[in-house]
Amino acid sequence: MKLTKTAAALATCGLLGVGNAHAFLLNWALDVDGAGGNAAVEVLELVDLVGTSFIKNSFNGPIAPGTTFSFEEAGLFGVSTADGGAIAGGSDLPGTLRAEFVGTGSGTIGSNISFNAYADSLRLFSGATEIATFDMVTGSGDLQGTSLLPNGQVSITFRATNIAAGYFFRDISLADDLFDNVADGLFFGFATVNASARANGFSSAPVSALYSSEFGGATGLNDQLGNLWIGNNGQFRIDVPEPASLALLGLGLAGLGFSRRKVS
Repeated sequence: MKLTKTAAALATCGLLGVGNAHAFLLNWALDVDGAGGNAAVEVLELVDLVGTSFIKNSFNGPIAPGTTFSFEEAGLFGVSTADGGAIAGGSDLPGTLRAEFVGTGSGTIGSNISFNAYADSLRLFSGATEIATFDMVTGSGDLQGTSLLPNGQVSITFRATNIAAGYFFRDISLADDLFDNVADGLFFGFATVNASARANGFSSAPVSALYSSEFGGATGLNDQLGNLWIGNNGQFRIDVPEPASLALLGLGLAGLGFSRRKVS
């Protein structure tokens, strides 16, 4: 999975549905530090995030349309505003959530990418406290024409394996904790907007350390091909399918994106 970046405006995330009918959860509540002292924030619809990811790509032939490849990814991102932040009429969160993502997958240049189900994971933290863990259920996306850039339709669904009480609520009354829905099957869905590769030479020590600990290798400088650094800017929202008691969360994490290199 590759992190995304929208340079000028917050993009609308597509959500991968679970079940049949569903409805976005509006005016829900997020308490970033749980019982840490700061009040919960009412989220009209979206929570915003930003981050960086490193992707190691391995190609099964020349870099050209039709060539298949596999990838490994490690990414870190943070959440600090809701609904675009105070300037856009939203809220600045009193504290920051952060997340770690690791995953693997495969794709075909100029066609699509897919993620390895149950091999990818996401962990959410409030400060040093881990508040949620997720396993990927499914993930896929298309690439733009014969390029290696995602078209913005990458969608990923994670199943919550653990959520701590006191962070996510159905409304600002804090009477209905989404922690109570985990046993019923709580799903967090991630969707991409446009991917943007970092400048050549970019690196991040925390992301490198995460990649090394998960895959046992070292990150390289950005060659926008085998070694790729991606910037991210996106959003997530909660979707409650009916009739099942499931919540679907859409995060602006990304899919594959790197510049094509000409082959002589």
